[in-house]
Amino acid sequence: MKSQYDIEAAIGIALTQFEQNYMGRGPKRIDIRLIDDCLLCRMHDVLTAVEQYLAKSTPPDTECNLLKEIRTRRIKAARPALESLVERITGNKVVSLQYDINTVSGDEIVLFVLAERLNNAGPAETARATTACGRAKPFPCSSDDPGER
Repeated sequence: MKSQYDIEAAIGIALTQFEQNYMGRGPKRIDIRLIDDCLLCRMHDVLTAVEQYLAKSTPPDTECNLLKEIRTRRIKAARPALESLVERITGNKVVSLQYDINTVSGDEIVLFVLAERLNNAGPAETARATTACGRAKPFPCSSDDPGER
């Protein structure tokens, strides 16, 4: 059985490659957390140059709804591929996928709910997997800077 860290690392790499293939660029950084039967993925700075322009041209107190709708449709269309990717790495069926994007910060959140709990990590093991500030070490990823990986 793969360790929690191995699963998180493999998902981070696979999602970055998926974003690069599907959108033409990957996130600048990705944080993955496996918590019981949930796999939480936060991708930082995912917007393309055109999307960033659209987001900036929208009033600052509102999000760009069109951009959000396009990204949401992209995830819906890619859902079978994303679920297959997660199922292949975790060995567990995906029962639900939740998605949101913040067009101001350019961050995406994808939450996969799995059929079974993957880790037997209690609070002590989870605490060891995080840094002193309480945040787990992120997986740096960038399609722009290969040395940053």
